[in-house]
Amino acid sequence: MFSGLKRRGDLRRPFAFIHSQAANHPNRSHCISPRPVQDVLTGDPSEFYEYAQSSRAVPLRIRSPARADESMANELLSRLRDAEDRIIEVEMGCYDEVVAGSFEKISMRLGHYLDWLESDESIGGKVSGRQLYLAQWRASDDIQSLADIIRPPTLLAPLMQNDNACIDLYQTSFFIGPAGAVTPLHYDPYFNLYQVYASSEPARYAKHVFLLPPHAREFVMRVDGHHALQNTSSINLSLSPSQHGDNLNIIADPGTPSRSVDAISQLGYSCVLQEGETLFIPKGWWHRVENVVLGHSVGQTKPSCPGWTAAIGWWWLPRRRDISSS
Repeated sequence: MFSGLKRRGDLRRPFAFIHSQAANHPNRSHCISPRPVQDVLTGDPSEFYEYAQSSRAVPLRIRSPARADESMANELLSRLRDAEDRIIEVEMGCYDEVVAGSFEKISMRLGHYLDWLESDESIGGKVSGRQLYLAQWRASDDIQSLADIIRPPTLLAPLMQNDNACIDLYQTSFFIGPAGAVTPLHYDPYFNLYQVYASSEPARYAKHVFLLPPHAREFVMRVDGHHALQNTSSINLSLSPSQHGDNLNIIADPGTPSRSVDAISQLGYSCVLQEGETLFIPKGWWHRVENVVLGHSVGQTKPSCPGWTAAIGWWWLPRRRDISSS
C-alpha cells in the first residue's frame, strides 16, 4: 500500500521559478491553489512505518472502511457529560496573536464548555470576538472512561506493542471545537496521525487542513522576533466558500509577500477530513487546521446552527534502538 507511493514532482525544484514569478506579478491574487492530499486505504503498519521515515513521505489522507454504526458523537458526548464537573483549560483567542491580552487560557467546567458548544451561542465559534477552543487536551488522561472507546489508529497499534514496540507515543491530544475554530500554520517535531474521531453531523461538520513541506520555512517563518512562536508562522490564512461544491478557497492576508504567496501555492497540499478519516502529517511539516461547514453557499460566512468536530492527534517518534544490546 505505502511502498508504491511517490512524491508528486520535485518539491524543491520550483524555488527559482517562484522567485521569478513573484517579481513578474507583484499584484497577483492572494488565492492559494494547493494540490490535493493523496488518498489511501488503511494498509500494513510495517509498510507505513518505513514509508513515514522515508524521503518520499508526504501527507496522506487515510480512509478506513465505512462504519456500519452511527456517528461517534453521541457516545463521546455521553462519556464527556459523565465527567462534566472536571475543570479544563480552554483557549480564548488564537495563540499566534502577539498583541497583549489577545490570547489566554481560561479554566472552566467541562460541562459549561459543552453547554456552550451545543448552543446557538457557539455559532461562529467566538466569544467577545475571540475564538473559544478546547485544544491539545489530554482527555484520555483526565477521563478514564474514554480509554474504553478511544483506541490508537490501526496503523499505530501494532507498532506500540510491548514486545516489538518500534515507536514511542509522545502525546495523545483532543481538539474539540465549533465550526470556525482555527489552529494556525505551524510545525511539530513529531510524526502525527490526526484523526477526526467524531462530528455532530458527519456529512456537514469537518476539518480543513493545509500543509507545507519543511523546506518551505524560508517563505513562512516568523520575522517579527517572537521567539516563543518560532514553530508558528506569522502568515495569516483564511478560508472562503467556493463555487465548486465543498471546495474551499484558501486566501492569504493582503499583507503577505508575493514570494510567500507563490511559494505556498506551489508547495502546498490541502484536504478535508470527515468523521472516521485520518491524516498522516510527516515530522516537521507545516499545517493549519480549521473546523469547517460543508455545503456552504457562496457569500455565507457562518453556519446557521451549532455544530462541532472532535479530533485526536497521535504524536509519535520512532524508538531509538540500543546498539549495545543488538
